[in-house]
Amino acid sequence: MDFQFALWQMFYLIAAPQKLTRVFRARKNFKSQYARDDPAFLILFAGALTFTSIGFAIILYWNRSGDCYFIMVCY
Repeated sequence: MDFQFALWQMFYLIAAPQKLTRVFRARKNFKSQYARDDPAFLILFAGALTFTSIGFAIILYWNRSGDCYFIMVCY
């Protein structure tokens, strides 16, 4: 899995989406597919979502059952 490229994509998704769009178009022309072959982006996104969900739960002072419910609702 290429985590470095996935992190690059996450960064440019926020910082410069035009540059990321050009990379996707080049991939489409070269490989005839938009999707990536490895799930690194999905794994990093799921980790970030879990981390931020737990952070929101801690900041909002929810109890443990509320934390679990909040995380499950986000997925």
